[in-house]
Amino acid sequence: TQKTTQKTTQKTTQKILDMLAKNPSTTRAELAAATGLTTDGVKWNLNKLKESGQIRRVGPDRGGHWEVVS
Repeated sequence: TQKTTQKTTQKTTQKILDMLAKNPSTTRAELAAATGLTTDGVKWNLNKLKESGQIRRVGPDRGGHWEVVS
């Protein structure tokens, strides 16, 4: 069960990273619709990605965008 959860989390994380790379201005609602998560689930994933240094926010919450750090 833990392996399945980990794989699902990795797939979701990769999907979020791919979407942000294609469109840095993607909203949480758009990410939620594409991944099947709630907006809170997307927020949790974005925070984990920020903490691990894989993404960063450029600009304000409204009008800013995400930058995928390679």
